[in-house]
Amino acid sequence: MGRDELLAIVTDRLGAHRLVTLTGVGGVGKTSIAVEVAAQVGRRFRQGVSFIDFSAISDPTDVPAVIASTLGVIPHAEAPLARTVIDAVAGQHLLLVLDNCEHVLTAIAEIVEGLLSESLELRILSTSRAPLQVSGEVEIAVPPLAADNLSSPAVALFTERARAVRPNFELDDHPATTAAVIEICQRLDGLPLGIELAAARMAGMGVVDVRDRLDDRFRLLAGGRGAPPRQQSLGELVRWSYELLAEDERDVMRRSAVFVGGFDLAAFMGAVGGRDEITALRALDRLVRSSLMIADHAEGRVRYRLLETIRQFGLDELAAADLIVESRDRHAGWFASEVVGRWETHNGPGWRAA
Repeated sequence: MGRDELLAIVTDRLGAHRLVTLTGVGGVGKTSIAVEVAAQVGRRFRQGVSFIDFSAISDPTDVPAVIASTLGVIPHAEAPLARTVIDAVAGQHLLLVLDNCEHVLTAIAEIVEGLLSESLELRILSTSRAPLQVSGEVEIAVPPLAADNLSSPAVALFTERARAVRPNFELDDHPATTAAVIEICQRLDGLPLGIELAAARMAGMGVVDVRDRLDDRFRLLAGGRGAPPRQQSLGELVRWSYELLAEDERDVMRRSAVFVGGFDLAAFMGAVGGRDEITALRALDRLVRSSLMIADHAEGRVRYRLLETIRQFGLDELAAADLIVESRDRHAGWFASEVVGRWETHNGPGWRAA
């Protein structure tokens, strides 16, 4: 899906529903899409658009204060601030854009419920790793940019950002340049933030140099400026999402990193183990809902996979916890046993399945 098509879908949903949430992994471009949609539809609202960014706060109790400050709502000593905000917005024909909600999700969900119940003409567009889970919410997952060929959106973004630091940058300088740019975009999973940080290296590096060092992407793609700290580094952006997880979810995510190309539940239980199936399924489900894992549905079953950037982060975390050798040994042992088991049935009645 191209960005123009996605913009049209979000705009359409926002016209039909009062709460739309853009979800996706960090760095995928949720904020950019929300800003673009707001610019396109803002004039439809009598009271216009208000953009509220929650990235700078860490205490959920600060949520009402951030909203009040942005909207110019004056606190009243005799009423809770959240109630004052809800009363002030009541009756307004307004679009609220709530950005970076994931770390204070419950607090935002509570005030959103109050706002929507009291303000029938209010529309809310939020961005978050996970949905708010408020009644009537429409979730739209923001996918990475396509990066499969020279004319893909990911390559276009890389070229645009590269020319910002090296105006004479051209894709067709040499066949190796074209191939390297496509590979960079693919290995960075089509994530706009990663692509922009890689393109910024064109001031002093070549595309082949960047491509050949992507195994160390978290050290290479750091040092951006003019953005919140976690958006200045690919590694810090992933760590921000990782640290919002419960400890069992972190463990499942990092142990899943030993799989290249995805896995099903049977493979996870055989190669990782240490928990029952229901516990594992619940953790995997929460990772999918947090946009840190992808669930591919086919024929009633699911295969799970990590974006390569997330997988590399997981491997680094396994190494830091001194678990990488153990995890890889278990992974190899399970697949070896699968090979033996299938070989034994290859000449019998189950040969086709084997």
